[in-house]
Amino acid sequence: MKKIIILGLLVLLALAAVFFFVSRQSGAPGLGGVTGTLPAAVTSTPVAPATTSTSSAAGFVPSVPSGGNFVLGTAQGSVTVNNFYTGAKVSADGTSVLVAETPAYVISYYAPDSSFNILIEQMPFATVRAEAESAFLQKLGISEQDACKLKVQVGAPIGVDPSHAGQNLGLSFCAASTFGQ
Repeated sequence: MKKIIILGLLVLLALAAVFFFVSRQSGAPGLGGVTGTLPAAVTSTPVAPATTSTSSAAGFVPSVPSGGNFVLGTAQGSVTVNNFYTGAKVSADGTSVLVAETPAYVISYYAPDSSFNILIEQMPFATVRAEAESAFLQKLGISEQDACKLKVQVGAPIGVDPSHAGQNLGLSFCAASTFGQ
């Protein structure tokens, strides 16, 4: 019973940290990047409307892509990705998708601005970051070059790594990344 309670608290902490990083703007001081939003995702397959008719993100109409892949529009061009919605946990309002989750990291997608969040939840930071980035590329079925076109935030909660907490480090293989060790 004690393990279940601890596990539940860890999951809640992870989700709170994910929403913290998602709610931060990439153009905030000290985080680098540019302000603004990406073009909306374009799907190459039909989309089915989400089961809920309301949305917490202003002006966002939730939809879930079907088929094997779909296209995300970015400021640097379109990126075709595997359909990570398949078998994933999607929030009730359709805005957030849990792409991958392990005890070491969480990868999520925020549909209203087509952004991804990679939350590092264990040390050593550099090792887990590399594992999470590899899983991100594999799950989406994309190259490092295409991944660098996407809006991706990488960070860690203060309880895991105070030296990287509150920072958007970006993907380690992208030019705009902060190479934290």
